[in-house]
Amino acid sequence: MNAIAFERDYKANAAKKAADESHIPDYSQKIRPLSQGRLSCAAEKPLGEEALCAAVSAGDDKLLIDPAVGGRLRSWKHKGTELVLQDPKLGLAVDAFWWPAAAASILLSPYEVDKQELADGVLTLALSRKLTLNDNKWLEGITLVKTYRIFEKDGGVDVATEIKNTTDKEIELSFRYHDMLSFLEVKDAKSGWATMKNGAADQKFERLFMIKLYRYAAEADKELEKAFKMDNLQQVTDSKAEFAAPWTSVKLSVDIQNKKDLHCFVFWDSGQQAAATFEPLYKRVKLAPGQSWQAGMSLKVLD
Repeated sequence: MNAIAFERDYKANAAKKAADESHIPDYSQKIRPLSQGRLSCAAEKPLGEEALCAAVSAGDDKLLIDPAVGGRLRSWKHKGTELVLQDPKLGLAVDAFWWPAAAASILLSPYEVDKQELADGVLTLALSRKLTLNDNKWLEGITLVKTYRIFEKDGGVDVATEIKNTTDKEIELSFRYHDMLSFLEVKDAKSGWATMKNGAADQKFERLFMIKLYRYAAEADKELEKAFKMDNLQQVTDSKAEFAAPWTSVKLSVDIQNKKDLHCFVFWDSGQQAAATFEPLYKRVKLAPGQSWQAGMSLKVLD
């Protein structure tokens, strides 16, 4: 085979592989209609789109989980009030990596739907993605398992992401959730805020178009804190953040699971986005082949 033919075939094979890796699975047999008490789940296709989402109803709460775009929570309406920034790709509980720099990324590829269950007042939806070269060159081959649990009792949502080292080498990483909440939009020249605690004192994030880091860990980590330039660094002592806005009485509480591994909260507010991000950032972890590690958040509406 001559060089021109080799290059042509190589590009064609690479394009086919990329297309296969970004292929959206058929969710029609995986997202089944379920109903029990105030909880229900069904497949729903958003207007103008091809991929199905899981539409969940839990009393006053209506949620839309989008396995085709990173397994994100793309919409959460409480009594009609939207809590998630409406964006074609981003949303709430988007899996992402912060460190090392070569691995920094936000995962927006399609996830598989592995499990759907409704029992004892809890709806469980488990998704997974084995990372490809196109997803993340540094972390190619690891597997992410994301599990949503929605509770009938209070409409709360738990989300957990388990990272499995399904490669044959040790990996080191820092995981984060990339969250875009409607509370941190600007409406009528006003924005909402997030409140955290430093001892008995409040630490309040408000939109000043700065990138801020609120350290929860007892010690600094220069690798993480200097990976991207921060405009401001503060300390917090609680793993919980509460979001509110002047245009609604609804509030959202976000508490972090696996608190011992939480390093900080990052609010990325460069002024170029429709809303500031909220990013719980975990400490660096090393995983030998076969090992796993888990992050998570507990989300609850307050009104």
